[in-house]
Amino acid sequence: MAGSARSEQPGEPVPATASAHGPASAARVVVVGGTGTIGAKLVRLLEADGHEVVVASPSTGVDAVTGAGLEDALRGADLVVDTSKPRSFAPEALEAFFTTGIRRLLGAERAAGVRHHLSLSIVGADRAPDVPFYRAKAGMEQEVRDGGIPWTILHATQFFEFARGIAEAAERADGPGGPGSTTLLPPIQVQPIAGDAVAAHLARLVARILGADGENGGDLDIAGLHRMSLAAFVRTALGDDAPPILESSRAPYFGGLISEDTLLPGPSARRIGPALSEWTGRERGVC
Repeated sequence: MAGSARSEQPGEPVPATASAHGPASAARVVVVGGTGTIGAKLVRLLEADGHEVVVASPSTGVDAVTGAGLEDALRGADLVVDTSKPRSFAPEALEAFFTTGIRRLLGAERAAGVRHHLSLSIVGADRAPDVPFYRAKAGMEQEVRDGGIPWTILHATQFFEFARGIAEAAERADGPGGPGSTTLLPPIQVQPIAGDAVAAHLARLVARILGADGENGGDLDIAGLHRMSLAAFVRTALGDDAPPILESSRAPYFGGLISEDTLLPGPSARRIGPALSEWTGRERGVC
């Protein structure tokens, strides 16, 4: 994507175990959504790097949509990392979260003198206007770009951990197991990535942003090592727990139709391991 800045060669695979985040002085970092799948992993990494980390989520009394707790959470903050996601996918909830919420958050950041805003987003969000969640996410990205604070947006592909959610959200058709027993998935390509790898990359970005040379910011993409069909991803990630799956060109992806390559990263994306097969082996305790 245009406007990206990187100190590594794009497209080169990086092991997820790479932990050298680079030199950075200790800072006060607010992780919005810090109790979620990626946020909680990131909090642990940042604390290990010596930062003072504020976990901002409704469960800790901080709600960007209502503004509750924002002023206190951001007081003295150097950097905000937004890894949050809405609790509901209803259209009105998406609008409140991705419009009202991000505007309140950015306003509080400006008032607190935050140096940089780092958002976690999704590869392809700006190419899927028929998917309500992606359309709202793309709007959030633009709010960040126009928010008056130096920014970085990290677009990641689907997390390995997200396979079950994809299967559960998919439409159903009658199959050998009875009515509604077969999961319908669109024939699209994905390049999924491990959640640990996403959190580690966010930690590296934090170090660069806070480091002596700084991070110029912009739009960055990361993805897993291998491309595959969405159906193959779900089958492999879920293993014996995978439902019967059929591909259908009429099957929506989270409420909207998308083309085969909508969710694939561009050629400049950084590819990060582990491979899905390695990850599933570790999860199942066979390697």
